[in-house]
Amino acid sequence: MPDQIKQFENVELIAMVTDRQGQPVNGVPVTFQVAPDWQKNTSLVPGQGQVMTRNGTARIFFDADMPGVVLVTAQVGNTAETRHITVTGSGSRTYARQP
Repeated sequence: MPDQIKQFENVELIAMVTDRQGQPVNGVPVTFQVAPDWQKNTSLVPGQGQVMTRNGTARIFFDADMPGVVLVTAQVGNTAETRHITVTGSGSRTYARQP
């Protein structure tokens, strides 16, 4: 998951799922969720936030319509991992110009 995105930027969130031997797991449901206070200001596509793994990878699209720090959790069975994503104001990132 990215650490920082811009407001309204649509980004792909990816969760890797492996078995105890470290091998990718297929066909396992992964649920992505945001903290309750962010649910009205974010979107996850597909809309229910649940996707199945393919070759151990679960992918979902995410965006936020206001700046701040969003807690995003990916859960598989009883295992969950939460990351912080900082959402900056629209156009607030600076990029180096190329000659």
